[in-house]
Amino acid sequence: MGLSVENLSVSLAGKKILDQVSFALPEEGIFFLLGPNGAGKSTLLRAICGLIPADSGNICWNAQPISKLSPQEIAKQIGYLPQNIQSVEMTAEEFAMLGAAPYLKWGEVPCELHRRQAEAALELLGISHLAKRQLNRMSGGERQLTALARALVQNAPLLLLDEPTASLDVKRQQDFLQTLQKVVKRGQKAALLSVHDPNLALTYGDRVLVLRNGKIKLLSASPNFGEQLCQILKPLYGDNFTLSADGYFYWKTERRL
Repeated sequence: MGLSVENLSVSLAGKKILDQVSFALPEEGIFFLLGPNGAGKSTLLRAICGLIPADSGNICWNAQPISKLSPQEIAKQIGYLPQNIQSVEMTAEEFAMLGAAPYLKWGEVPCELHRRQAEAALELLGISHLAKRQLNRMSGGERQLTALARALVQNAPLLLLDEPTASLDVKRQQDFLQTLQKVVKRGQKAALLSVHDPNLALTYGDRVLVLRNGKIKLLSASPNFGEQLCQILKPLYGDNFTLSADGYFYWKTERRL
């Protein structure tokens, strides 16, 4: 089981963004979504969790059609982190506690148990010192980590993360993905995240999806993972995009003296 997308087509403002996209991912692992700007990565993630309607196609998580689930049921199955986290007058601890919302009855508020879960999530991500700081006083990267803490409290088995490393410095990117690996392995979760740096996908990905011109290609980790991914990405990034002898992507340019 896991995530199954079959013949998914999505149009926005009369323009077809996704065209008969199909792929399947297992219910555990870290999966990266690559593609040029405007390829439809955000659209795909938003369609999977039911935030935008599809023209056609089917999306299932563990054999459950997403279209048949209520928003509350979807939130119990899928945790979604958008590119931009709103800067609100709410502390990191309070924001993380919002992850409990799918499990609360109408009018019910988070309790002490959810506060402890929020504290544990913030500690796991190394941002306990932000617990009492308001989001509108945080950097973009700090807000992104706080949003991940909320997703951990939400405890959904599928995480969709839209460019979660974009606001993080180089070290924070590595810390974030190493922590995500632990979260995925410990909780037997699946995480599908869009990124722009193919080296992150090469280093941490169990599978990589490449989206271009409304179509998708899926590549699984293998001994020649880098070479295969390089061949798929070259048409997107040009002939100067290459793989080094020690297995990292780079662009061949003339160095200025």
